[in-house]
Amino acid sequence: MTKRTLAILMVVVLVAGGALTTWLILRIPRSQTLRIYNWDYFIDEALLDEFATYWRDRTGQRFRIVMDTFPSNEHLHFDMNNNADFDLIVPSDYMLERMIRENMVRPLDMSRLRQLDGDTEVGIARRVAGSDPVRYEFNPAVIDPTITAPIASLGAEGSVFGVPYLYGTMGIMFDTTSPDNDLTRGDRLRDAIHHYGWASLWAFDEEITPTWVSEFDLPRNISMSTKNIGRENFTVAQMARYREELLGLSGQPHADRLNAVIGAPGTDDASFEAGIVEVQNFLERMNPDVVFEHGDQSLEEFLGGTNSHLFGMEWSVSAAFTMLWDEPLLNVEYHIPAEGTNVWINNLAIPTGAVNVDAAYAFINWISRATNAERNMAWAATSTPIIAASNARYDALVNGEYFDVEGMTDEWRDMYLRTLFPSRAIGGQPAALERAAIMRDFGTASRNNRLGLMMTNWRN
Repeated sequence: MTKRTLAILMVVVLVAGGALTTWLILRIPRSQTLRIYNWDYFIDEALLDEFATYWRDRTGQRFRIVMDTFPSNEHLHFDMNNNADFDLIVPSDYMLERMIRENMVRPLDMSRLRQLDGDTEVGIARRVAGSDPVRYEFNPAVIDPTITAPIASLGAEGSVFGVPYLYGTMGIMFDTTSPDNDLTRGDRLRDAIHHYGWASLWAFDEEITPTWVSEFDLPRNISMSTKNIGRENFTVAQMARYREELLGLSGQPHADRLNAVIGAPGTDDASFEAGIVEVQNFLERMNPDVVFEHGDQSLEEFLGGTNSHLFGMEWSVSAAFTMLWDEPLLNVEYHIPAEGTNVWINNLAIPTGAVNVDAAYAFINWISRATNAERNMAWAATSTPIIAASNARYDALVNGEYFDVEGMTDEWRDMYLRTLFPSRAIGGQPAALERAAIMRDFGTASRNNRLGLMMTNWRN
């Protein structure tokens, strides 16, 4: 046999082997498949393979995981409303509330999220001591109650529909470099953003930011961006409009007012419509050349260096990922305005039509283990509600070599840590979550759809 003949034979065998493997995978029945619908980049995919091995060993059955990704909550809702076939989905807070209202997700059996080590509750759920009949709740020793409380409140009392998976904040990301060698311009931009908070996005409007030029010596047509999503822009516009009032409040009064400000405007259809029109009119006062971003477009702009001094609305996950890309980008910063922020919480939920419910519960428990949650946090560059995992990741960053970089200041390090750990008080500043609120569903399909129309009208 010649070498050429042998090579051809090996290729045939490999191709045939691959086809056989594919055929065997496709022959695995749907009941032994876990189908997950997740955000892109929001899981270390090596963990999927490891869970598949774990579940095969535990059940003795053939098993596979299929994961698809979606770019926004609205895409997720559209697909699930059209009978997409998944066992686990990852809606954010307001979308989970909407799906609860529309009977698209099932209440969780919290007893299946309980795990014991002897007599010690070590799972993400625990039995409520002395309850009769027996009740279960999130375990505050394992999963951060600051994050679980708003999610547990979304359904009817006593019913929980989602397990917090990853979370973060919304803020302003900006670049302090200058193309014209003006070494103070970055400092002035930082000072202006810290001074005006969310109103910085209206730098083009001298009535909203009167000292942008006179005090900070910055151009009003500075390049900036916002997200191409109605909920985010509505929320930011409301926090900017009510900035002075919010800055004057603290504690529970601030929390109550922030929730009201970013909630549905008005109690009936007429007042709701009037409120949306007011927000749209305010948004139209933004720079007319504002860039409407999709997904991680801002990350690409910052890494590509094509938009000096570009700043705009950003999610903490994109900011943290950008700032510590390969090596720290010391010219990029992220600021959470003092008047308040949105805390977005992505949750693991089981659709009403899920097929492999057993594997879904097992995956929730498995991915919530501290070691797995820490790996996921490191991969996704965002926050985990699993307390032990968050503490381990914090210690790894602070005590490791991540911040051993020439030119890095303590201020930049603390800013990055605040971005990634909003539940911690860092660098003399309070925890960002003390002045944060989740977005809520607006209550009807027509009201939710009206936000999309608002965005269309504004873009046009």
